[in-house]
Amino acid sequence: MDQAEQLRTMRQGDKLHQASVSTARITVVTGGKGGVGKSNIALNLTLALSHLGEKICLIDADFGLANIDVLLGLKPKFHIGHVLNGQKSFEEILMTGPAGVMLIPAASGFKHLAQMSDDTLRLFVSQIRHLGHLFPHLIIDTAAGISNDVMMLLKIANEIIVVATPEPASVTDSYALIKSFKLEGGKAKIKILLNMCQTEDEGLIVGKRLQEICLNFLGTKPEFLGVINRDEQIIKAIRNQRAFLEMMPGCLASKQVKQIAVQLRSDTFDNKELDDFYQSMKGSFA
Repeated sequence: MDQAEQLRTMRQGDKLHQASVSTARITVVTGGKGGVGKSNIALNLTLALSHLGEKICLIDADFGLANIDVLLGLKPKFHIGHVLNGQKSFEEILMTGPAGVMLIPAASGFKHLAQMSDDTLRLFVSQIRHLGHLFPHLIIDTAAGISNDVMMLLKIANEIIVVATPEPASVTDSYALIKSFKLEGGKAKIKILLNMCQTEDEGLIVGKRLQEICLNFLGTKPEFLGVINRDEQIIKAIRNQRAFLEMMPGCLASKQVKQIAVQLRSDTFDNKELDDFYQSMKGSFA
């Protein structure tokens, strides 16, 4: 099935599912630059939320450079590329990860997936919406930066977790990401998480500075979600291709992730704006 045929199939599917639009909560984990530990945060937050009783799925949406399966030492037979090529559905490529958490793996080394057309991105978003009928909560790990695919995924989120580190370049790029999202009319709740901090105070200071910059220049103040300290246990877990929450549940970083998960779980969302965005996108298929 080529992309055009798949798009026609999805149009028919949309007509069949108009009365059952997904109400899944969508959390997008992103970052202004690479190397900030974004994928590791997404993975361990998903595990922590699962431990709290959530039925949840983690989607690796770094299309051309898969990370989640590498972090866990998994070797998926199928990946997102097979979905976008019409060979498989999301349900058919689901993998079971630690603690029974369900994962959607990305692909590595496929340039065409990292440079997708708008139609393919819309198809991917439509697939996400249908996956939401199976899982009340979806966490999406994006590529870093402000590419079209990242912006598209940010627009379908209830909440966006921007992962930054105390390094000036990371703070600057995080601000640029938030600015780009707001300029494109994004409505999702933005939250800041400071990772790889030497101390909790360092993270609090840098997080407050980023909040103030956003308030002064963008008129919006992102929520400060929390701090995760630089922890040698995280490095050990990465080398062993294990989630640190699973391998070292008592380490400082694990405790901090658990606290952040509790804070996330307390938030509630109205999906009306997401449904409006989805309806506007469906018109693009015509």
